[in-house]
Amino acid sequence: MQRNVGSKLEMAVRVRGFVRAHPFSDPTHAALGARLEEAVTKAQALAVREQTGRLDAGAAVRHRRELRRYLQRELIRYVSRVGGVASKDHPELIGRFVAPRAQMRSATFLARAWDLLEAAKTHRELLAAHGLAATQVDDLATALNRYEAATDRADAGRRAHVGARAELLSIMADLGELVRLLDTLNQMRFRDDPDLRAAWDSARNQVVARPQPEEPLAGPTPAPPGAEPPLGKAA
Repeated sequence: MQRNVGSKLEMAVRVRGFVRAHPFSDPTHAALGARLEEAVTKAQALAVREQTGRLDAGAAVRHRRELRRYLQRELIRYVSRVGGVASKDHPELIGRFVAPRAQMRSATFLARAWDLLEAAKTHRELLAAHGLAATQVDDLATALNRYEAATDRADAGRRAHVGARAELLSIMADLGELVRLLDTLNQMRFRDDPDLRAAWDSARNQVVARPQPEEPLAGPTPAPPGAEPPLGKAA
């Protein structure tokens, strides 16, 4: 969730707290408070969904990256090299065991790796004669299934994050309109009560944290008027 959206949601929560503490007596105006309650509750739930989706996607992408390194550096490299050795005696295998390149996109990498696995299964006995163990073929299949599952989790998390964010932006726009309506009402309601009006103004103000300016580097402390100059320097 972006800082600007987060600060707006924090403001909406403060406004909700103020309205709870100082409810409207008029039923029509009280309905605005009820709408605010509902909108804030929904926005909070969407913020959680957005953050959860973002975290899930990030964790899945990191896991997929680790799996890809493992596949490329160990399993795929070995299967490809064994296939290359076997193709010297069996020209029909030339080109069937080319490892996917490191710069390939994830979907292309996975498709090429599955093709490599199928070739290894088809020629399992031939490759075994050149040093490829059956467990290595099985390990490659297991790792590719895990890689594909991590990709699915990353995609699901990204969809959840993007969808929740779109809904959150929409409801935050609605909350902005509600707060402006409530501001007009409360400015009239508390026109003779400066303390409550100030409390309302504080609740509805959106505070955005700004970086503090750096302090200037400390220089020599100026001598007080009439003080003697340091030794070795002219007065």
